[in-house]
Amino acid sequence: MASDGWPLDVLREMLNDGRFRHVLESIAGLYEEIKRLEGEEERLLRQIQEIVKQHSPVRGTPVYKWVLNKVGKRYWYWYLHIKENGKTRSKYLGKQLPDWVIEGVSARNRVRALERRLKQISKRRLELERRLHAIFYRT
Repeated sequence: MASDGWPLDVLREMLNDGRFRHVLESIAGLYEEIKRLEGEEERLLRQIQEIVKQHSPVRGTPVYKWVLNKVGKRYWYWYLHIKENGKTRSKYLGKQLPDWVIEGVSARNRVRALERRLKQISKRRLELERRLHAIFYRT
């Protein structure tokens, strides 16, 4: 007859039985990996929030293009091409690319890379959670 701590006693007995030890260790491994991935997701989300807070990610693409004056001489200028409602708008930036654009594009690229990694981790975590659910809730 089981004692008051029935589930723990059963688990201890199962751990001592070689037939069950491997299964329980596999389940524990899945659970530990899920917890590790959750921690990684939180860390990536904090990094994204920090980047967005410190630098304003820039929408659009900086483009260096030339413009002809009335006598046909070329002058080079920076523009920021931004897509809005299916149309591309150009914002004049000047002869030098402003620092805020450089920092904003860099921040946007870092955020996108972190978001791609976050998506991979979330996909893996959901896969492991489905496996754990299938183990415990088979019908």
